[in-house]
Amino acid sequence: MEPTRGALKGTLETIMVVDDDETVLEMVVAILERANFRVLSAHSGADCIAAANQTNGTIHMLLSDVDMPLMSGLQLSDTLRATRPEMRVMLMSGGGITAYWFSIMGGLTFRSHS
Repeated sequence: MEPTRGALKGTLETIMVVDDDETVLEMVVAILERANFRVLSAHSGADCIAAANQTNGTIHMLLSDVDMPLMSGLQLSDTLRATRPEMRVMLMSGGGITAYWFSIMGGLTFRSHS
């Protein structure tokens, strides 16, 4: 299949994708791999931290669900960036951003897809 005009073109950068929803995780991983990104994936913050600790190379970006059990995407990004300060972070959510999350994420810029 030929890439469509304007399609993402990865540079083999590594992206860590984290989502507790298996369907979302598989879809995001497939899209990024098709765009030539190297993708690491995890179902939870703890799994992500373990995978990151076993990865010797650069993780260029963390793409994480905001709302996950035990550790939020924001908590995860803070933990990972303590040892990988150059890593970019993008948080995503399939649900609405509530006032609670907005207050926690104060100062961050986000875009809604709705």
